[in-house]
Amino acid sequence: MSFKDSTVLKRRVGLRDLDIYLHMNNARYLWNLDFVRVFHVFEMGIYDLLKQKSIKPHFLLASSTIRYRRSLAFMEKYSIISNMKYFDDRNIYIQHNFVSDKDGFLSATAYAKIALPVLTPLEALKEITNLPEDQLKMECPEDLKDWIEYINKSSNMLKAAKTSN
Repeated sequence: MSFKDSTVLKRRVGLRDLDIYLHMNNARYLWNLDFVRVFHVFEMGIYDLLKQKSIKPHFLLASSTIRYRRSLAFMEKYSIISNMKYFDDRNIYIQHNFVSDKDGFLSATAYAKIALPVLTPLEALKEITNLPEDQLKMECPEDLKDWIEYINKSSNMLKAAKTSN
């Protein structure tokens, strides 16, 4: 699998996924995001690399956001399509799309910011792919740039608030 390839996980809305309105509960989207994030990192080969580099191989969810567009109903089949959209000096950014199998509608979309504490994303990608740095560059989508900017502003605000208290 190339680091730019998508992973697809097929799912179906079950009884445990439902809220009182009989569609998938918002918390279940987030539960699925935890699962597919780990699945995608395994498929990319990052987990195996982290296992070689550390006694405790781990990657951390630093931030996430989700946008709900249309609910998924009981027993509805859907796919979660995940792919890495960008990386910077400390994090990788993965987009997860929940797509209804009945009509292809994008029901929800999410971004996850993932930190690799043991090595930089560039180091990881170089080792996994054996490609030179110039072939690993990715253009950051505009909406992702805006979200990263928001995260950075929020982080700076929280740091300032901590020092003033």
